[in-house]
Amino acid sequence: MSKFSVITVLLLFIGISLYGQSGNSDYQYALIEAVKQKNLGNLPGAIELYKMVIKEEETVAVAHYELGTLYAVTGKTEEALQHLERAFNLDRENFWYFESYIDVLMLHKDFRKAIKLLKDKVEKETDDVNYLYKLANVYFLKDNSRKAIKTLERIEKKHGLADKITLLKANIYESEGKFSKAVQEIFKIIDLFPESIEFKVIAAELAMKSKDEELAIEFYKEVLVLDSLNIYALTNLTDYHREKEEYSESFYYLNKSFQSSEISYDKKMAILSYYLSDEFYFKNFNPELEMMIRTMLEKYEGNREIHLFGGDFFIQKRSYGEALNSILPILKEGESKYELWRQGILLADATDRKEEMLLLATKASKIFKDSTEIIFYKGMAEFELERYDKLIDTFDELGMRNTGNGNFNMQARVLLAESYYKLENYKVSDSLFRAIIDEEPANYIVMNNFSYYLSLRNESLEEAKVLSNITIRDNPENGTFLDTYAWILFKLENYEEAEKYIMKALNHGGENDPDVNEHAAEIHRAIGSLQLAIAFYRKAIILGGDKEKLMSKIEEIDDKAEF
Repeated sequence: MSKFSVITVLLLFIGISLYGQSGNSDYQYALIEAVKQKNLGNLPGAIELYKMVIKEEETVAVAHYELGTLYAVTGKTEEALQHLERAFNLDRENFWYFESYIDVLMLHKDFRKAIKLLKDKVEKETDDVNYLYKLANVYFLKDNSRKAIKTLERIEKKHGLADKITLLKANIYESEGKFSKAVQEIFKIIDLFPESIEFKVIAAELAMKSKDEELAIEFYKEVLVLDSLNIYALTNLTDYHREKEEYSESFYYLNKSFQSSEISYDKKMAILSYYLSDEFYFKNFNPELEMMIRTMLEKYEGNREIHLFGGDFFIQKRSYGEALNSILPILKEGESKYELWRQGILLADATDRKEEMLLLATKASKIFKDSTEIIFYKGMAEFELERYDKLIDTFDELGMRNTGNGNFNMQARVLLAESYYKLENYKVSDSLFRAIIDEEPANYIVMNNFSYYLSLRNESLEEAKVLSNITIRDNPENGTFLDTYAWILFKLENYEEAEKYIMKALNHGGENDPDVNEHAAEIHRAIGSLQLAIAFYRKAIILGGDKEKLMSKIEEIDDKAEF
């Protein structure tokens, strides 16, 4: 039963006894109602009722006691002292009256009177450890550490070691700056309770104060064996290693502490922000910071702030796949901020996660229905996934086929032209390519692709030659453009000129391209340089070309050639 419950029961029995003696119904009602109001938390009401009881009958000890405790709770120590002293004097054998009276004397810093009363109790009740312990506490508060220690040693001599006694002794030694002695006291408790985390933490803190850092670290590590997420051990080890400039170790323990719920989310974010804003830490301890961010992402999954924080961090270190993973959860929750959807789509594109790019762009297009940019990204993803019919539907819905106004519209028309070509609808694709070239005569990529496509079909080769010639005239060192021009010349059976330009293509980046090497082989075969042709075919195979097709061509040369 709690102290409060004992007091309440005591009150009720004493009250009934008193009522029987006095027969005063007002007095009876006041005492019962005072208990009720106190239990309900109406302290002012209870105070007034107890005052009413005392006014009727000044010698009711329990009323003085209750009134004194209520005054103590409300900070009125003078009034509390007056009534608790009266309760004690009315009934000196009552344990609760004495205890509360001593407590208020200590609160009032009347240590002299408290010591006298406690010494009297100790003389009468020599086996009561509680009074000796309280006496030692009063000596300690009175700044008489010697007598406090002597009193505690008296308890230990008679009753043996106890954690409560030893902790107070350690506290006293600590207050005097005698940290080594304090540690020795804690050792006694640890010997009694070797699995106690609390005592090991105290020992570590005292060892640190006594400048015995090795002992402190040993204790903290023992604590972590018993409790791997003990916040006191983790934070102190974090600070210790940071002060020693052992940053990797410091970050290790800091990350462990981030797994604990005893540090608030806001404080963790403040710590992260501090380290990430410092160039020294970001540059030299990026893996450690990343570990902490991953811990936060795992512990606070779904928290928008940390997911955005993680996204920014991974973008800054150019880990775009991780950045996408970080922001995906909040996009899946239906994020309304346009820029985040755009960022997610671009990150998916940069990491070649085209399915996710398409999924994000599709979802975003339903939220931002008027965004040409989002529609373009959706079409781009469809193109990369070779869903050319879908791309055509996507772009046609917005009328992107007929106008080149705006950067996205022009790029969309290029993708449309490419898609129609892939679907072998050459009439539409050729029309679109020509319209784009008319509108953008410096769009060399479109010009090169269209001329190359014509050469592959053996159609409009003179037109293809003119367009391709423009690309190499303005970009004389572009290996791709040189290869296209060489191939068109080959198709026009101008082999010597074709050989000249294919060699330029090889010398300007094409040497590691299987298609350029295959073209070189075809051109040299046409002009009769068969050994060179075989060499280029073989190199094309090594670079990843179609082995079966290329080996077949080598065999054709071997069958017909006379070297």
